[in-house]
Amino acid sequence: MCATPFRAAPLQCIAGAGAAAPLKGAASGGRKTSLIREWRELFTQVGDNQALLSSLKDSPYYKPFADTAAVYEGQFSLLDECCQRLNMIQVRDSLRHTRRG
Repeated sequence: MCATPFRAAPLQCIAGAGAAAPLKGAASGGRKTSLIREWRELFTQVGDNQALLSSLKDSPYYKPFADTAAVYEGQFSLLDECCQRLNMIQVRDSLRHTRRG
C-alpha cells in the first residue's frame, strides 16, 4: 500500500506502486520494455480510491472540497479507462508474441 496520503497525490501513489517491471528481450527489439504485472492490484487501488471519493460526497464537510473532488473524480476515471486499454494492449501483444515463439 502507498504511504502517500490520498488527499496529497493519489495518482502519484498509484504510479509509484512498483507494479511495472522492465523486461529486455528479442520481442522488444532488444530495448527495455516495462510490463505491468500486477493489474489486479492496480485496478483495486484505483477502484478503492474512486469508492472513497464517492463516499466523501455523503459527508457534511464535502461542499468546500467539491471542486477539488470533481478534479480527482475526472482523473481517476481517466486513469481507470487508460489502464483498462493498456491492459488490453499488453494482453493482445503478449499473446501475439507467444504465438510467434
